Amino acid sequence: MNVGLLLVFTFIFTLFLLIIQRSEKKRRILVALTLAVAAEVMRRFAINIYGKIDPEALIAFVIAIVLNLLFYLLIGHYNPVGTGDDIQVIGMDD
Repeated sequence: MNVGLLLVFTFIFTLFLLIIQRSEKKRRILVALTLAVAAEVMRRFAINIYGKIDPEALIAFVIAIVLNLLFYLLIGHYNPVGTGDDIQVIGMDD
């Protein structure tokens, strides 16, 4: 098993899932569609020369799902994503 490839796939899959998870509800579909293009590139990269998906990619995807689930249970559940309307700019009054 190629550990370097496993780490790269895990990082990228975790990043994709985290971006979708922490995006604003109004923009979540747009973000998911944008990341779908990047995910298709990752899928094509994960397919080896024999036309099968590398086991490292599958294991990395499962690890990424577990990491994102842990993040949601420990942090994201108690700190929900705000909306753009909740942002207050503190500074000079122009």
